[in-house]
Amino acid sequence: MEKKNIQKPSTFRILQSDFTAGAPLIAILVTWGLYIISAYYSGLLSPRLTVSEAPFFLKMAICAIILFVPLIAWRLKYYNKLFKNAEEVTGYVTAISFYRDRGKVRYEYKYKNEKYSAKNAIFKSERTKYYQKGDEITLMVDPENPKKAIIRDIYI
Repeated sequence: MEKKNIQKPSTFRILQSDFTAGAPLIAILVTWGLYIISAYYSGLLSPRLTVSEAPFFLKMAICAIILFVPLIAWRLKYYNKLFKNAEEVTGYVTAISFYRDRGKVRYEYKYKNEKYSAKNAIFKSERTKYYQKGDEITLMVDPENPKKAIIRDIYI
């Protein structure tokens, strides 16, 4: 067990890999995209979208920002705090599954002679698609709540 990992998580990698942080970002981008399409390209790309629908999509995009930016900020803060205070332990993947671009990885680890299991909702990417059941992984464990752990290499 090593205390205080020097490396910090990458904001880009958190948004790319963590479902809880990445899905709200996608929702924000999609709603703003719908607004732009409806406001500027309504006749070119889709005859179903009209300029009169632009205010609706603008309201939707603004609501997405109001709702999702705090969620993204909270998640980024969580990962940065975890990496700052966490301890590294070795764990093993017990299950992994993907459905399209989303997945869930479950793992087990020992921390202070107690066995724990945790899971993480992730996006399928170059960093995550090669994990297999039984793989040895390095985890970042929250010493204040050892039930919480994440796979270090996905986020750095």
